[in-house]
Amino acid sequence: MSNSIKHSYPWTHWTTDDFLSHNDYHLIKTLMGRWPKGKAGSKVNVLLAEFHLFKETFLYQKEAGLIDAILMKYAKKLAKQYSIEGQYEVVEIAYSNCGKGYHYPNHCDSTHKVLSNILYMSNRGDGTRLFETKEGDVAKESPWKSNRLFTFKRDDNTWHDYISRDGNRSTISINFVSAMGNEKLLNLKRRKAYAERKNITTSIWPEKETRLTLI
Repeated sequence: MSNSIKHSYPWTHWTTDDFLSHNDYHLIKTLMGRWPKGKAGSKVNVLLAEFHLFKETFLYQKEAGLIDAILMKYAKKLAKQYSIEGQYEVVEIAYSNCGKGYHYPNHCDSTHKVLSNILYMSNRGDGTRLFETKEGDVAKESPWKSNRLFTFKRDDNTWHDYISRDGNRSTISINFVSAMGNEKLLNLKRRKAYAERKNITTSIWPEKETRLTLI
């Protein structure tokens, strides 16, 4: 990942082209080709680490586990590259597909996120749009390119949104998270369970987003 490029405007972020190896990219993309797609104006989220909680077919369970295992190897390299080792408790990996006309509004990520990584998977899509303020105009749009990783460290000024003009904008997120949900509900046993991909019941996805399983 030595080919990462640092960008300073309007806030610090990085882009990495050809993030996945050729074989890993095409394997994951082939599997994702059969997964649910967002309808017009909507979005599908699938949290890969939660697949085993539901009644999917054995094939889909194998696919989710395979993708999760592949991406966790890359996640460890990201943690080292961006010097966040010891700052996070879990890594959350998820697939998303946005239908035509979908718009996720301008926002800063959850305060629990330490490092956010969005991997552009589909051949076509709209890149992440960056803002200087919540109410301001778009300052920059990070261009879309398949197998490009968009990375940033979350703070109170990392305002961004994304849209899907043509539909089927497919991404995979690799998020490093310091805690999950309400601190009062967390304990060491549950955090350990999440890290080991067991008995997960909590996600950092906003409550109003649609999170589907493959049945």
